[in-house]
Amino acid sequence: MPPQVFEQSLFLFHSRSGLIRLGVTGSLLRKLEPYLGLKTRAAVHAKGLDENNLRLTLQEGLDLNAAFKGDLMRRIAPYDRRLSDKGKAVLASLSHW
Repeated sequence: MPPQVFEQSLFLFHSRSGLIRLGVTGSLLRKLEPYLGLKTRAAVHAKGLDENNLRLTLQEGLDLNAAFKGDLMRRIAPYDRRLSDKGKAVLASLSHW
């Protein structure tokens, strides 16, 4: 995959505008906003937050998963035309590295 695919995915996961582009809005976006871009527990604590306070409902978790999966499948689609389902799973998995 080209580097810009990876750079785009990092931006989507760490910014408010990226989450909005994925379709994450409303109360879920408000819950996630304070934690965006924080990669370690120390960073969370340095911002005065507690990771234990970030609680999602089952539906919010499913919605967030669907948003990320949909985006991932769109980004890898140009590269997976000749792949089996297993090959597509490997490609999707590797896109996170």
